Amino acid sequence: MFILLTVNTSCQSEVDQNERTQVEVSDWKPPCDLNSLCGRKEILSSLNGPIEYRQSLVSILNRSKDNFKKYQSHYADDIFYICGKLISVGGCSYLSLKEEDVNTTQIELYLSAMANCHHYKCYDYFQNQRGNFLKLANASHSDKAKKSFYLMAIKLPRPWFEKSGDLRMYIHLLEKGGESIAYKDLGALISAIPNHEDLKEFVSKNFFKIDSHKSGVSVYLARYLEGWHDRNYKRFLSKDVKAQDINAFILSMPIGCPKLETILAFKDYFTKGNERALKDILKQDELNTYFKELKLIENESSKCLSSSPPAS
Repeated sequence: MFILLTVNTSCQSEVDQNERTQVEVSDWKPPCDLNSLCGRKEILSSLNGPIEYRQSLVSILNRSKDNFKKYQSHYADDIFYICGKLISVGGCSYLSLKEEDVNTTQIELYLSAMANCHHYKCYDYFQNQRGNFLKLANASHSDKAKKSFYLMAIKLPRPWFEKSGDLRMYIHLLEKGGESIAYKDLGALISAIPNHEDLKEFVSKNFFKIDSHKSGVSVYLARYLEGWHDRNYKRFLSKDVKAQDINAFILSMPIGCPKLETILAFKDYFTKGNERALKDILKQDELNTYFKELKLIENESSKCLSSSPPAS
């Protein structure tokens, strides 16, 4: 559902992609000598390398205040993203996060990097400094910074009754986009809490507002929201619905296993590109009765036709 991307030369692009760059440690080679001032592309790629390499970077940055200032001068605002990515291995001792010392871009970069850390040290650090980070996010007047803050709060290993307010705030920030919801923000939330009832209902309700990755969103709803196809199919038959949305809805049917009535409502929408879904959701006699012209053979091992229950 989530896409594998490479590191870009721009730090801002790296932030947008977050944790999507995957590195095979066995094939990983140091991009540069960390004792020298690596280029932005090289230093960003090193942040996804083995822990030993990141530990080496931390030891260099923390060698002295003057040494850190040299790196901060070279990488400018990007040093905040770099340090945010290094929290799990100790972080940057000389980075100032005082409100009077940072600007909006720097706050966004630091919180974004931290929000994509899944290490317990990041959670502990955030929890201990939560009040300070909330002040920074609010002082920045940046929805991007606030989303990173509340995403990290949602990911903390705490009871849900303590995090419900954080989820409401994150969803509120998503809704501020009006007629469009950015998948890059929504996808991060889905990754963190895929089975949360409020999130599932929110995504279903706002499906047509999501700006991209509709196939992945359809798969998510089919897997986690039982009966999604049967309860929502009429919405997808409206005249203003985009073809790509209908196609995403159809291709996720083998995961949700909708009723025959739902499937037949889309009879005119099955094409060479999506007809394969029919083999996984209809028995042979149904294929012969309703889609004889397609000459399809049922997939007996599919979830919808086997004894295994539909995903829910």
